[in-house]
Amino acid sequence: MEFSALAPGTNLLGQTAIICSLPFQSTFSRKREIASYRTATPLLVSLQSVVALTSNDESCTIESVKNVSRQRAEHLYQIEQQLTDDRKARREAVNGEGIYRWREKRLILGWEAGLLTAGLLIRWRILLKK
Repeated sequence: MEFSALAPGTNLLGQTAIICSLPFQSTFSRKREIASYRTATPLLVSLQSVVALTSNDESCTIESVKNVSRQRAEHLYQIEQQLTDDRKARREAVNGEGIYRWREKRLILGWEAGLLTAGLLIRWRILLKK
């Protein structure tokens, strides 16, 4: 299981939490028929609360917990670069969703990657064993 969480000590009602939630807001395509539903709800949980919940489940055990923020940020930056530099990927994205959505997608990818790189968000990978 993987999820992103706010860095420890972040005030849920503070400016940092608001800035961290922006890339997780829902967006709509130019056709308004297809929505990209994202939510900032996972940012409200902490690693400790997820570990506590899974530890109470006797049907599975936690095998490992790993901070994968750097890998996730690199992956997001890579996707953003591909949308910018790869002519075919760029053309498909612009033709499929429009130039506005292409720009928005690149901004969201870069924003989330920046938050992970700055340590404002932390991406966790928990390996569970049944």
